Amino acid sequence: MGLGLEAQFRYKNPEQIFSEMAGLTPIISGINYKRIQKSGIQWPCPDVDHPGTEFLYEKTFPRGDRAKFVPFEQGPIAAERPNKRFPIMLNTGRVLYHWHGGTITRRVVNLMARSPELQVSVSPADAEKYGLLDGQKIKVTSRRGELTGIALVTDKMREGEIFIPFVKLSESAANFLTNAAYDPTSKIPEYKVCAVNIERAPSSNVETSS
Repeated sequence: MGLGLEAQFRYKNPEQIFSEMAGLTPIISGINYKRIQKSGIQWPCPDVDHPGTEFLYEKTFPRGDRAKFVPFEQGPIAAERPNKRFPIMLNTGRVLYHWHGGTITRRVVNLMARSPELQVSVSPADAEKYGLLDGQKIKVTSRRGELTGIALVTDKMREGEIFIPFVKLSESAANFLTNAAYDPTSKIPEYKVCAVNIERAPSSNVETSS
């Protein structure tokens, strides 16, 4: 190991590495393997008698010449909110096997074998409400477009929300649905969230979800 630096990398176990880190880093200098065998310790922990810091800056914030936190009024959560026609909030993001839109990863056979179709993550409550089954084809519609994907029923989702990765698979992509409205201050488009409707896709046979 040691990436060719064996003379400098003479550690016999991870504990020796951590001990060196603690000796050089004041915020963890009170943490050692013997202490963390009993329970985790939250840093800063400056010495072995210190219990750890559950809440950083709970009572004071030593700003000095450092950055100043300025409070602000939170604007609208989204330009588009759920209604009767589009009662579900869509959130978009990444998926493990594809990078962004998939322009490169869609060319990799092994990655496509693991993630060949667009999955739509749905809460168990919404799956029951809309008559959806895990592995079933699902149609998602917004004010701007529609797509078809495979339902992934999971308790990781909250009721009233769905998640779709923004990679393009089987000619479907989350950005067919998303809203181009932008924040008036940052000018960043609101591609992460919009209101949608979900339903079983026509001829939606149950498939094996990956």
